[in-house]
Amino acid sequence: MNQNTYLITFEGLSAETANKYAAELGEILADTSRDVRVERKREDPDAQDLGGTLVLILGTGAAIALAKGLADWLRKRNDATVTVTKVGPKGTKETMKGTGLTSKDAARMLEIFTAE
Repeated sequence: MNQNTYLITFEGLSAETANKYAAELGEILADTSRDVRVERKREDPDAQDLGGTLVLILGTGAAIALAKGLADWLRKRNDATVTVTKVGPKGTKETMKGTGLTSKDAARMLEIFTAE
């Protein structure tokens, strides 16, 4: 099975707010498809929080579900600065960053990243 790995981070926020956003978005994305695995990652390994970065591992065909979940979350939090990084199979990274993204932007972002 082909898998894609993405990192989603939130910039310009307190650690508390980034954690809140990561928790909200993580729950939404985890419910979108069985082919989406969501993990939280700490920036500071000594921190007590669960982490403000989401690590997403997508199975084949999960990109549409992911785009929908991200779009749903952005309807509530379109003031957030979101960075999505696709980690390639050889460790290569492609990054897209946006502020004030709309649900249409989220769908386009995932469309770009799922293109081979």
